Amino acid sequence: MSNFCKHGMSFNDSNQFAYKANTLKENINDVYLFANEIDLSNNAAPQRLTWQDLAEVTYVVKFNNQYKMDFQTPVFGKTVKSFAGKDFYISGHVIPLDVKQGLYAISKYPYSSCYFCGKSGPESVVSLKFKNKPSKYKLDKVKTFKGTLKLNDSNPMDFIYIFNDTEELVNLN
Repeated sequence: MSNFCKHGMSFNDSNQFAYKANTLKENINDVYLFANEIDLSNNAAPQRLTWQDLAEVTYVVKFNNQYKMDFQTPVFGKTVKSFAGKDFYISGHVIPLDVKQGLYAISKYPYSSCYFCGKSGPESVVSLKFKNKPSKYKLDKVKTFKGTLKLNDSNPMDFIYIFNDTEELVNLN
């Protein structure tokens, strides 16, 4: 069971786990969240990032020397690799991880279908590292955030996708 899962569910912990994000069978309908109008007047306006864009990832089992155990390590596709270090915005459901510390994630799915329980994949969640102290967001509130996308294939204690310098786009939701 994941340390983040609060539902008390567990998932099959096996190195035989053959996971491919684009073949994940989902038992709920996809949530289609689009930010239709953005008025960002600067030249470096972020582009829209979709959850489908983030699905271009596969996983291999690798031994982590620091933790002395095997982890599912992401292998990012060519298109996703081209997104690294660029500014994007994405819409989804807010998942508070530690409100006091200002730790949040944004998810393709609401908390009841969270990735931590094994109901979806790690590509369905983006860690939000805020530029300034964030507001206190409520669970599952649909919001849009912008940030610089970081691809994480080395730290198994963080999400595979991270938005650095995150800011909420307040007039969109």
